[in-house]
Amino acid sequence: MTTASAFHFESLVWDWPIAVYLFLIGISAGLVVLAVLLRQYYPSEATSKSTLMRATLFLAPTTVILGLLILIFHLTRPWTFWKLMFHYSPTSVMSMGVMLFQVYMVVLVVWLAKVFETELVAIQQKWLPRFGFIRSLLNLFTPAIRAIEITMLVLAVLLGAYTGFYFPR
Repeated sequence: MTTASAFHFESLVWDWPIAVYLFLIGISAGLVVLAVLLRQYYPSEATSKSTLMRATLFLAPTTVILGLLILIFHLTRPWTFWKLMFHYSPTSVMSMGVMLFQVYMVVLVVWLAKVFETELVAIQQKWLPRFGFIRSLLNLFTPAIRAIEITMLVLAVLLGAYTGFYFPR
């Protein structure tokens, strides 16, 4: 019997934190694709009470944040990660991936806020009464919810493709 590790072999280009990061991002992208498609084809089943939608609320942003934290601490100089968020190189796939993550997270937060609008407003009224603008802000997105969902679907597919492109390497 050999004591070889499943995460270490000669043809491995990246070590395990990168594989875990890509896996976590793929979970988020896949879950969001499922949730958006469920809302499009079975809207009565995809309410804020749905198990899939609640799992998406928790897992989609959490797996991205956890994956990015793993990636940041894997860097040689993790305290300089913020520079990647503002300095893009259009010829770098990884740089474009950083931009994709940023747009994905913004649209994800807006989309989830609209899906869970009733619950969010109830929490705001109970615990943050001075933040009454939250309801008005969410109402601004109501006419564009279809466009937001389509954008979310496209971004999730792109993110899944991005991680799928890197995962087998």
